Amino acid sequence: MAATSYPPDLSPSQLDELLDTAVDWGSAHGLVVGAPDAPTQRLVHAPFALLPSPFPRGCFEEARALQALFNELMDRVACDDAFLTDIFESVSKVDPFMRRLYDIYRKVKEQGIKQPITLGLHRSDYLLHWPADATRPVLRQVEVNTIAASFGALAVHASQMHQFMLERGLDARSNAAGLDTTLRHGLPENHAYEGLAKGMALAHKLADIANSYVLIVIKPDERNRFDQRSIEYALWDNHKVPMLRRTLDDLSARATLDPATRALQIDGMEISVVYFRAAYGPEDYTSESAWETRLMLEQSRAVKCPSVAYQLAGAKKVQQVLAAPGMLER
Repeated sequence: MAATSYPPDLSPSQLDELLDTAVDWGSAHGLVVGAPDAPTQRLVHAPFALLPSPFPRGCFEEARALQALFNELMDRVACDDAFLTDIFESVSKVDPFMRRLYDIYRKVKEQGIKQPITLGLHRSDYLLHWPADATRPVLRQVEVNTIAASFGALAVHASQMHQFMLERGLDARSNAAGLDTTLRHGLPENHAYEGLAKGMALAHKLADIANSYVLIVIKPDERNRFDQRSIEYALWDNHKVPMLRRTLDDLSARATLDPATRALQIDGMEISVVYFRAAYGPEDYTSESAWETRLMLEQSRAVKCPSVAYQLAGAKKVQQVLAAPGMLER
Protein backbone atom coordinates (compact mmCIF):
# COMPACT_ATOMS: atom_id res chain seq x y z
CA MET A 1 0.00 0.00 0.00
CA ALA A 2 1.44 3.33 -1.01
CA ALA A 3 2.12 5.70 1.85
CA THR A 4 -0.15 8.34 0.29
CA SER A 5 -3.16 6.04 -0.20
CA TYR A 6 -4.33 6.16 3.40
CA PRO A 7 -6.05 8.01 4.82
CA PRO A 8 -7.87 8.81 1.59
CA ASP A 9 -8.14 12.34 0.25
CA LEU A 10 -11.82 13.20 0.71
CA SER A 11 -13.78 16.23 -0.41
CA PRO A 12 -15.88 18.09 2.19
CA SER A 13 -19.08 16.54 0.82
CA GLN A 14 -17.59 13.05 0.91
CA LEU A 15 -16.37 13.62 4.44
CA ASP A 16 -19.82 14.80 5.55
CA GLU A 17 -21.43 11.72 4.00
CA LEU A 18 -18.98 9.40 5.71
CA LEU A 19 -19.54 11.18 9.00
CA ASP A 20 -23.31 10.74 8.73
CA THR A 21 -22.81 7.07 7.88
CA ALA A 22 -20.53 6.51 10.87
CA VAL A 23 -22.75 8.34 13.37
CA ASP A 24 -25.84 6.45 12.19
CA TRP A 25 -24.02 3.10 12.29
CA GLY A 26 -22.76 3.78 15.79
CA SER A 27 -26.15 4.90 17.03
CA ALA A 28 -27.82 1.81 15.57
CA HIS A 29 -25.26 -0.59 17.05
CA GLY A 30 -24.74 0.69 20.58
CA LEU A 31 -21.72 2.96 20.13
CA VAL A 32 -23.43 5.49 22.40
CA VAL A 33 -23.19 7.13 25.82
CA GLY A 34 -25.58 9.17 27.92
CA ALA A 35 -25.67 12.87 27.13
CA PRO A 36 -23.62 14.96 29.61
CA ASP A 37 -26.61 17.11 30.60
CA ALA A 38 -29.16 14.26 30.77
CA PRO A 39 -27.30 10.93 31.02
CA THR A 40 -30.38 8.79 31.65
CA GLN A 41 -32.71 10.58 29.22
CA ARG A 42 -30.73 11.36 26.06
CA LEU A 43 -28.04 9.56 24.10
CA VAL A 44 -25.16 10.81 22.00
CA HIS A 45 -22.67 8.82 19.98
CA ALA A 46 -19.44 7.98 21.77
CA PRO A 47 -16.34 9.83 20.54
CA PHE A 48 -14.65 7.90 17.75
CA ALA A 49 -12.14 8.17 14.93
CA LEU A 50 -13.90 8.21 11.57
CA LEU A 51 -11.45 5.67 10.15
CA PRO A 52 -9.11 3.21 11.88
CA SER A 53 -5.65 4.48 12.73
CA PRO A 54 -2.67 2.51 11.38
CA PHE A 55 -0.84 0.63 14.13
CA PRO A 56 2.17 -1.68 13.76
CA ARG A 57 0.93 -5.27 13.85
CA GLY A 58 4.11 -6.40 15.58
CA CYS A 59 3.47 -4.03 18.49
CA PHE A 60 -0.16 -5.11 18.63
CA GLU A 61 0.76 -8.79 18.81
CA GLU A 62 3.38 -7.99 21.44
CA ALA A 63 0.74 -6.30 23.60
CA ARG A 64 -1.54 -9.30 23.27
CA ALA A 65 1.25 -11.69 24.19
CA LEU A 66 2.20 -9.60 27.22
CA GLN A 67 -1.30 -9.44 28.67
CA ALA A 68 -1.26 -12.90 30.23
CA LEU A 69 2.04 -12.04 31.91
CA PHE A 70 0.68 -8.78 33.30
CA ASN A 71 -2.39 -10.63 34.57
CA GLU A 72 -0.10 -13.04 36.40
CA LEU A 73 1.97 -10.16 37.74
CA MET A 74 -1.08 -8.38 39.14
CA ASP A 75 -2.24 -11.61 40.76
CA ARG A 76 1.15 -12.16 42.39
CA VAL A 77 1.23 -8.60 43.68
CA ALA A 78 -2.29 -8.91 45.10
CA CYS A 79 -1.32 -12.13 46.88
CA ASP A 80 1.93 -10.72 48.31
CA ASP A 81 0.86 -9.34 51.67
CA ALA A 82 4.37 -8.25 52.65
CA PHE A 83 4.79 -6.31 49.40
CA LEU A 84 1.44 -4.52 49.71
CA THR A 85 2.02 -3.81 53.39
CA ASP A 86 5.43 -2.30 52.72
CA ILE A 87 3.93 0.08 50.15
CA PHE A 88 0.64 1.04 51.76
CA GLU A 89 1.82 1.47 55.33
CA SER A 90 3.58 4.58 54.02
CA VAL A 91 1.11 5.59 51.29
CA SER A 92 -1.80 5.49 53.73
CA LYS A 93 -0.14 8.21 55.81
CA VAL A 94 -0.47 10.76 53.00
CA ASP A 95 -3.42 9.47 50.92
CA PRO A 96 -6.76 9.28 52.80
CA PHE A 97 -8.48 7.31 50.03
CA MET A 98 -5.78 4.66 49.87
CA ARG A 99 -5.78 4.52 53.66
CA ARG A 100 -9.46 3.55 53.70
CA LEU A 101 -8.94 0.86 51.08
CA TYR A 102 -5.91 -0.45 52.92
CA ASP A 103 -7.88 -0.51 56.19
CA ILE A 104 -10.49 -2.70 54.49
CA TYR A 105 -7.75 -4.95 53.14
CA ARG A 106 -6.21 -5.37 56.59
CA LYS A 107 -9.54 -5.94 58.35
CA VAL A 108 -10.69 -8.62 55.90
CA LYS A 109 -7.27 -10.25 56.07
CA GLU A 110 -7.45 -10.41 59.87
CA GLN A 111 -11.02 -11.76 59.85
CA GLY A 112 -10.16 -14.43 57.31
CA ILE A 113 -10.98 -14.24 53.62
CA LYS A 114 -14.22 -16.14 53.00
CA GLN A 115 -13.90 -16.23 49.20
CA PRO A 116 -10.38 -16.97 47.91
CA ILE A 117 -11.41 -16.68 44.26
CA THR A 118 -10.91 -13.29 42.62
CA LEU A 119 -11.87 -12.31 39.08
CA GLY A 120 -9.49 -9.95 37.30
CA LEU A 121 -10.75 -8.09 34.23
CA HIS A 122 -7.81 -5.86 33.39
CA ARG A 123 -7.05 -3.29 30.71
CA SER A 124 -3.47 -2.44 29.87
CA ASP A 125 -2.95 0.92 28.14
CA TYR A 126 -0.05 1.64 25.80
CA LEU A 127 1.48 4.38 23.70
CA LEU A 128 3.86 3.98 20.80
CA HIS A 129 7.32 5.42 21.31
CA TRP A 130 9.78 5.98 18.49
CA PRO A 131 13.31 6.50 19.84
CA ALA A 132 15.43 8.93 17.85
CA ASP A 133 17.99 6.27 16.95
CA ALA A 134 15.50 3.46 16.22
CA THR A 135 14.16 2.15 12.92
CA ARG A 136 10.80 1.11 14.34
CA PRO A 137 8.45 2.17 17.15
CA VAL A 138 8.25 0.33 20.45
CA LEU A 139 5.50 -0.17 23.01
CA ARG A 140 5.47 1.84 26.21
CA GLN A 141 2.97 0.91 28.87
CA VAL A 142 1.01 3.75 30.43
CA GLU A 143 -0.84 1.82 33.13
CA VAL A 144 -2.70 -1.34 34.07
CA ASN A 145 -6.31 -0.92 35.20
CA THR A 146 -7.45 -3.54 37.69
CA ILE A 147 -10.84 -2.05 38.62
CA ALA A 148 -13.70 -0.78 36.45
CA ALA A 149 -11.72 -1.21 33.22
CA SER A 150 -14.19 0.22 30.72
CA PHE A 151 -14.88 0.36 26.97
CA GLY A 152 -14.55 -3.36 26.35
CA ALA A 153 -17.89 -3.24 24.54
CA LEU A 154 -17.62 0.19 22.91
CA ALA A 155 -14.21 -0.82 21.54
CA VAL A 156 -15.84 -3.81 19.86
CA HIS A 157 -18.54 -1.62 18.34
CA ALA A 158 -15.93 0.90 17.17
CA SER A 159 -13.93 -1.88 15.53
CA GLN A 160 -17.05 -3.17 13.80
CA MET A 161 -17.91 0.34 12.66
CA HIS A 162 -14.41 0.77 11.21
CA GLN A 163 -14.75 -2.52 9.35
CA PHE A 164 -18.03 -1.31 7.89
CA MET A 165 -16.50 2.03 6.92
CA LEU A 166 -13.63 0.33 5.10
CA GLU A 167 -15.89 -2.16 3.31
CA ARG A 168 -18.90 0.02 2.54
CA GLY A 169 -18.26 3.62 3.50
CA LEU A 170 -15.18 4.07 1.32
CA ASP A 171 -16.73 2.83 -1.89
CA ALA A 172 -16.98 4.20 -5.41
CA ARG A 173 -18.33 7.50 -4.09
CA SER A 174 -14.76 8.41 -3.13
CA ASN A 175 -11.29 7.95 -4.55
CA ALA A 176 -10.65 5.32 -1.90
CA ALA A 177 -12.36 2.49 -3.75
CA GLY A 178 -9.02 0.94 -4.62
CA LEU A 179 -7.65 0.67 -1.10
CA ASP A 180 -5.30 -2.26 -0.66
CA THR A 181 -7.14 -5.42 0.41
CA THR A 182 -4.68 -5.87 3.27
CA LEU A 183 -6.09 -2.66 4.75
CA ARG A 184 -9.70 -3.64 4.19
CA HIS A 185 -9.12 -6.98 5.89
CA GLY A 186 -6.38 -5.89 8.28
CA LEU A 187 -8.53 -5.10 11.29
CA PRO A 188 -8.08 -7.75 13.99
CA GLU A 189 -11.19 -9.44 15.32
CA ASN A 190 -12.38 -8.03 18.62
CA HIS A 191 -14.61 -10.05 20.95
CA ALA A 192 -13.67 -8.25 24.16
CA TYR A 193 -17.03 -7.95 25.88
CA GLU A 194 -17.97 -11.55 25.14
CA GLY A 195 -14.68 -12.54 26.76
CA LEU A 196 -15.46 -10.40 29.80
CA ALA A 197 -18.87 -12.06 30.09
CA LYS A 198 -17.24 -15.48 29.77
CA GLY A 199 -14.94 -14.66 32.68
CA MET A 200 -17.89 -13.57 34.81
CA ALA A 201 -19.79 -16.74 33.93
CA LEU A 202 -16.82 -18.85 35.04
CA ALA A 203 -16.57 -16.92 38.32
CA HIS A 204 -20.32 -17.39 38.82
CA LYS A 205 -19.91 -21.12 38.26
CA LEU A 206 -16.97 -21.39 40.66
CA ALA A 207 -18.88 -19.49 43.35
CA ASP A 208 -21.39 -22.36 43.18
CA ILE A 209 -24.32 -20.50 44.72
CA ALA A 210 -27.72 -21.72 43.53
CA ASN A 211 -30.14 -19.20 41.99
CA SER A 212 -27.66 -16.35 42.39
CA TYR A 213 -26.95 -13.17 40.46
CA VAL A 214 -23.95 -11.19 39.30
CA LEU A 215 -23.99 -7.70 40.83
CA ILE A 216 -22.56 -4.75 38.91
CA VAL A 217 -21.83 -1.77 41.16
CA ILE A 218 -22.44 1.40 39.16
CA LYS A 219 -22.32 5.16 39.54
CA PRO A 220 -25.55 7.16 39.81
CA ASP A 221 -26.63 8.54 36.41
CA GLU A 222 -24.03 6.36 34.67
CA ARG A 223 -23.21 7.77 31.21
CA ASN A 224 -21.36 4.67 30.08
CA ARG A 225 -24.15 2.22 30.80
CA PHE A 226 -24.32 0.81 27.27
CA ASP A 227 -20.73 -0.36 27.51
CA GLN A 228 -21.87 -2.16 30.67
CA ARG A 229 -25.16 -3.37 29.21
CA SER A 230 -23.43 -5.17 26.34
CA ILE A 231 -21.58 -7.27 28.90
CA GLU A 232 -24.81 -7.88 30.81
CA TYR A 233 -26.63 -9.03 27.67
CA ALA A 234 -23.74 -11.28 26.59
CA LEU A 235 -23.70 -12.79 30.07
CA TRP A 236 -27.37 -13.67 29.73
CA ASP A 237 -27.49 -14.56 26.02
CA ASN A 238 -24.42 -16.81 26.10
CA HIS A 239 -24.47 -18.13 29.67
CA LYS A 240 -27.96 -17.48 31.09
CA VAL A 241 -26.50 -15.70 34.12
CA PRO A 242 -28.58 -12.72 35.34
CA MET A 243 -27.07 -9.41 36.43
CA LEU A 244 -28.34 -6.77 38.87
CA ARG A 245 -27.36 -3.09 38.63
CA ARG A 246 -27.03 -1.17 41.90
CA THR A 247 -25.24 1.93 43.18
CA LEU A 248 -23.37 2.01 46.48
CA ASP A 249 -26.24 4.00 47.97
CA ASP A 250 -28.71 1.35 46.80
CA LEU A 251 -26.60 -1.33 48.43
CA SER A 252 -26.27 0.64 51.65
CA ALA A 253 -30.05 0.62 51.95
CA ARG A 254 -30.92 -2.84 50.59
CA ALA A 255 -27.98 -5.26 50.86
CA THR A 256 -27.45 -7.60 53.80
CA LEU A 257 -24.69 -9.97 54.88
CA ASP A 258 -25.41 -13.19 56.74
CA PRO A 259 -22.94 -13.21 59.65
CA ALA A 260 -22.67 -17.01 59.65
CA THR A 261 -22.46 -17.88 55.95
CA ARG A 262 -21.43 -14.41 54.69
CA ALA A 263 -24.04 -14.70 51.99
CA LEU A 264 -24.58 -11.31 50.32
CA GLN A 265 -28.22 -10.66 49.48
CA ILE A 266 -30.13 -7.81 47.86
CA ASP A 267 -33.87 -7.93 48.47
CA GLY A 268 -33.56 -11.67 49.08
CA MET A 269 -31.47 -12.38 45.96
CA GLU A 270 -28.02 -13.80 46.68
CA ILE A 271 -24.98 -12.49 44.82
CA SER A 272 -22.34 -14.77 43.30
CA VAL A 273 -20.03 -12.14 41.78
CA VAL A 274 -19.55 -8.45 42.62
CA TYR A 275 -18.36 -6.56 39.52
CA PHE A 276 -17.19 -3.03 40.28
CA ARG A 277 -17.74 -0.33 37.67
CA ALA A 278 -17.70 2.25 40.45
CA ALA A 279 -16.02 2.57 43.87
CA TYR A 280 -12.61 3.20 42.31
CA GLY A 281 -12.24 6.85 43.32
CA PRO A 282 -12.89 8.95 46.43
CA GLU A 283 -15.82 10.71 44.75
CA ASP A 284 -17.74 7.41 44.77
CA TYR A 285 -17.78 7.24 48.57
CA THR A 286 -20.17 10.02 49.45
CA SER A 287 -20.84 8.89 53.01
CA GLU A 288 -19.52 6.67 55.75
CA SER A 289 -22.23 4.15 54.87
CA ALA A 290 -20.68 3.80 51.42
CA TRP A 291 -17.41 2.72 53.03
CA GLU A 292 -19.28 0.33 55.31
CA THR A 293 -20.97 -1.13 52.25
CA ARG A 294 -17.64 -1.64 50.50
CA LEU A 295 -16.39 -3.50 53.56
CA MET A 296 -19.53 -5.66 53.59
CA LEU A 297 -19.06 -6.58 49.93
CA GLU A 298 -15.44 -7.50 50.61
CA GLN A 299 -16.40 -9.66 53.60
CA SER A 300 -18.96 -11.65 51.62
CA ARG A 301 -18.59 -15.07 50.03
CA ALA A 302 -19.25 -13.61 46.59
CA VAL A 303 -16.38 -13.50 44.11
CA LYS A 304 -15.07 -9.95 43.82
CA CYS A 305 -14.08 -8.34 40.52
CA PRO A 306 -11.79 -7.03 41.76
CA SER A 307 -11.01 -7.75 45.39
CA VAL A 308 -9.63 -4.84 47.39
CA ALA A 309 -6.20 -6.52 47.14
CA TYR A 310 -6.44 -6.41 43.34
CA GLN A 311 -7.53 -2.78 43.51
CA LEU A 312 -4.49 -1.94 45.62
CA ALA A 313 -2.28 -3.89 43.22
CA GLY A 314 -3.43 -1.61 40.42
CA ALA A 315 -2.57 1.60 42.28
CA LYS A 316 -0.20 3.98 40.53
CA LYS A 317 2.24 3.77 43.44
CA VAL A 318 2.51 0.01 42.98
CA GLN A 319 3.20 0.43 39.28
CA GLN A 320 5.89 2.97 40.11
CA VAL A 321 7.53 0.51 42.49
CA LEU A 322 7.31 -2.32 39.96
CA ALA A 323 9.21 -0.19 37.44
CA ALA A 324 12.26 -0.06 39.72
CA PRO A 325 15.23 -2.20 38.62
CA GLY A 326 15.12 -5.72 40.04
CA MET A 327 11.60 -5.42 41.45
CA LEU A 328 9.94 -7.79 38.97
CA GLU A 329 12.42 -10.49 39.95
CA ARG A 330 11.12 -10.39 43.53
